[in-house]
Amino acid sequence: MTGVFVVPASNGHVMAMWVEDGRYVTAAGGPFKAQLREIRRKFEEAGWTLVPGSVRVVTARRPGA
Repeated sequence: MTGVFVVPASNGHVMAMWVEDGRYVTAAGGPFKAQLREIRRKFEEAGWTLVPGSVRVVTARRPGA
């Protein structure tokens, strides 16, 4: 699987990560920085609030949640 993987969480939050070949980190163990940057941008454009946390996943809160 390659693409965005979104996991619903409590309180209107979701966690989104970029996955390539079933892995959410590069072969070297680092995050997919460019893809995560784009995911963050898309959430912000849609009015979601980004929640600080891991560099390997994007956590966002739904507007009004």
